[in-house]
Amino acid sequence: MVKSSILGTVYLCDGFYSGGPVAFDGTSVGGNFDCRTISGGQFVLGSVLNTNLYALSLANGDIGGDFFKDNGFKVDGGIKMDVASVRGEMVFGRGVLEGREYSIIASNAKFGKNVGFLDGCRVSGSREFAHSAFGRSFACQDCSLKIAEATAAHLYRSHPLLDMTKCDLNGNVILGNGFVCNGEVCLRGATISGGLDCRAAQLLNRGGNALFGERLHVKGDVFLWNRLKTVGLVDLRYAQIGGVLQLYNLVDPQEMKLDLTSAKVGPLYDSAGDWPNAGNLVLDNFVYDSLEPSAPADAYSRVKWLRLSSNSTFNPQPYEQLAGVLRKEGHDIDADNILIEKDDVYSKHLKNCFRRLWWWFLGVCSDYGYRPWYALVWTASFVVVGWKIFKFAYKGGHIVHSEKSDAKFWPMIFSVETFVPFLQLAFEDDWKVIGSDRPAWWLSFYLYFHRCVGFSYAASGCAS
Repeated sequence: MVKSSILGTVYLCDGFYSGGPVAFDGTSVGGNFDCRTISGGQFVLGSVLNTNLYALSLANGDIGGDFFKDNGFKVDGGIKMDVASVRGEMVFGRGVLEGREYSIIASNAKFGKNVGFLDGCRVSGSREFAHSAFGRSFACQDCSLKIAEATAAHLYRSHPLLDMTKCDLNGNVILGNGFVCNGEVCLRGATISGGLDCRAAQLLNRGGNALFGERLHVKGDVFLWNRLKTVGLVDLRYAQIGGVLQLYNLVDPQEMKLDLTSAKVGPLYDSAGDWPNAGNLVLDNFVYDSLEPSAPADAYSRVKWLRLSSNSTFNPQPYEQLAGVLRKEGHDIDADNILIEKDDVYSKHLKNCFRRLWWWFLGVCSDYGYRPWYALVWTASFVVVGWKIFKFAYKGGHIVHSEKSDAKFWPMIFSVETFVPFLQLAFEDDWKVIGSDRPAWWLSFYLYFHRCVGFSYAASGCAS
């Protein structure tokens, strides 16, 4: 039936059997293409050993209505629908779809309404919808997808089992409610006008991509939640999500790796119990507008979250992004604590020992400028200590007046003037450290230390 024109409906159902390929390439069908086995019999299109042939081929075909496969159908050999057009719905339910390499290949195809794999549909072999357009939603619910038994598993390590690369969907993508995929789901560069819902699914591809969504564009929400189990990498690099990114109530989140490099989302909704293990989270240049009210917003929890991302090089962006969101939501103290953590991590990445020592000093004296009153406390402490030491030294005859007069010595004023750089009270110059019977080396050492600490605090204040 190649390049034919059929005004009505095509029925291949109720026990239809074909021992070889069935071809409708380039055929125009005005009605539905109906492969439902209403009586419950098995629908077999045939077993094809040549992977260049397909049990059913509709390449470049045009179906004016719906495309149904339901109620116990079986396809052994795969379906080819490259550059095909289905103006209605395409539904696969309660059947078996097997292919030698591809169970269905429908790249550059057009689907006017919903496309669904539902109700216990079992698929063996890759499903390819790359560069296709969907008028409404795409759903995989209560169905399974695995590698074709006739194909070596290693051939699928880098090849998606569900390939929707650069697809355009005018609805939602639903991969949930019992959907099991034993390989990669690829949504690279796809555009979804609705949302992406992966609740109660199993995306299993240990050592590879479980969900590959690089440069994915979703205008709505992305739900990775509600008993979702992911084994492998969830790659959302450079993804753009207009709504909420929800990571909540996951099964075995320690089995998941999550890469959010340069992704941009609306609100972020997550929980501490659903974070990956340390080293399995990448947050470089990840941008989010806010945190959902139920998500952790305290610095203690969020510092633990940031520490899950381990990088050999220091990137301040994740800390500054989180601090900005917390400050915008009124959590100023938590925001400061995040920035203090940023500077702590930065100091550990410094190679120069002098710079590291200086950065450590800034952290001790004022928490890198975020706690300036710390410097006042330390200054007061050093001045009081100096007051006690200088008072003791004066009584011991180790501090004397330069002109041997009877002027009174004020140890507090002497401590303040020697501690604060460039402070001139016309008092220090009248006194000198000198021993009455022997050199007071310990006092000279402390006075030098006292001045250096004061100068360092002044410099740290300017740096802050």
